[in-house]
Amino acid sequence: MQNENIEFEEQCLSANSTQTSITDIPEVLLEYIFTYLPTYGRLLNCQLVCKTWKRCVEAAIETGKREFKNALRSGVLEWMDYHTNAGPNISGRYSHSCCLHDGVMYIFGGCTVANTTFNDLWTFDLSERQWIRPLVTGNYPPPKACATLVKHKDSLILFGVSDEVMQNTFVPSNEVWVFNFDCLRWRNQHINSPKPPPRYGHSQVVVDDNNILIFGGCGGPNMLFSDVWLLTLNADTWTWKEIEVKLAAGFPVPVIGFNPACKVDDLVVFLNKSQMIKSFESLKESPMIRKATERNQYSPHSVSRPSSSSNRLQPQPSKQERKQQLLGETSKPSIRPNARHDRQRQLQFLDKMEQRIKELKSSNAIMLPTVRQQPQRSKEFMSVCILDIKEVLTGGYVRWLTHEKQTNGPQEKKLYSLVPTSSELVMFGGIQKNNDADSQTTDVVSNTVHIASFRRTAEIMQ
Repeated sequence: MQNENIEFEEQCLSANSTQTSITDIPEVLLEYIFTYLPTYGRLLNCQLVCKTWKRCVEAAIETGKREFKNALRSGVLEWMDYHTNAGPNISGRYSHSCCLHDGVMYIFGGCTVANTTFNDLWTFDLSERQWIRPLVTGNYPPPKACATLVKHKDSLILFGVSDEVMQNTFVPSNEVWVFNFDCLRWRNQHINSPKPPPRYGHSQVVVDDNNILIFGGCGGPNMLFSDVWLLTLNADTWTWKEIEVKLAAGFPVPVIGFNPACKVDDLVVFLNKSQMIKSFESLKESPMIRKATERNQYSPHSVSRPSSSSNRLQPQPSKQERKQQLLGETSKPSIRPNARHDRQRQLQFLDKMEQRIKELKSSNAIMLPTVRQQPQRSKEFMSVCILDIKEVLTGGYVRWLTHEKQTNGPQEKKLYSLVPTSSELVMFGGIQKNNDADSQTTDVVSNTVHIASFRRTAEIMQ
């Protein structure tokens, strides 16, 4: 009996010696697995398991940073959409303020589909992909839209607002507000130096601990900006300075208002419908933007249309009228001797044409234009353009780069928010065209989170 027990224990030890565990996974494979985890709480917690995991996590983070930058340069990004159903959920909005702090995305204010403004503060946990509304104190800023929000040390910097002072009227501003994380309190920052023109719809990025950049925006009717301003945050005083903008010959100055940007190292990334070049007319598509670019005497229906479009909207003749037109029937009698023979030929031709039209309609080959029918709106997607800011502090200028390849992102939007992590781009909200031809709604306000990252392949570990 004792010998049998000894043999059983030896068999168990032998079996255990042949079993594998997660500790037997090669480090290169473990590092590859870690690249699939977001670089926030869960991935950082993996460092606490053991020294091997800590080393693999650090390598995975560096790999993610490198491949993310390569993906931006090459124009190859993978986009994922996130719709939150469980728990509290933020309302759809555009022209809101957004920034990232400690793996959490902060959203402030914005505009509703009814063109009213918020002054609420929301957070989106990028690790759990979950919305939370924090409880804050102090005097809230008034409801705002088209402002920008960035993190600076232990504070949030809010610049440039659009206060809704009356219905359908938005007033730009160049005020600076500061939100303190420690005491969860807002305050207004006074600056005595020359300031940028009041604006909204601009972009804002942090250069370093003492400098912030402001890009473009809109100051009101026919006032779209493409300028760049530097805000220096000294301990005693804060000052503004306008920066020179350079671009390659043959390229027009890009209109960067209403297209938010984010900073990745010494590059500022913009998402636009087309690379670099935006026409002024293309910025007047949504009701919010039309308020800033059209004068009060113009109505949304006063936009001129080509003659072909006008012709398509004319009432169509009835079937009997079309027959009369084809047959040439009028009140005057025919004076040709072969009128009866011609009429018979015209009737045969009319029957053939009607049969052909029915066949084409059944195969969806054509659509007869009517007043109620609208053409299917084509979808257009976002692409990437880059502004190099590496010389902004030493040389006092920034430069637009030409970018041959474009990143295919979400469907084109305006007034969204865009923030970068170490290996991702996070896009939220915005207003976009409604591509449903049967819908009476021209624009759609989104509350979807879009996240772009690099493509995970085995080659990234080589």
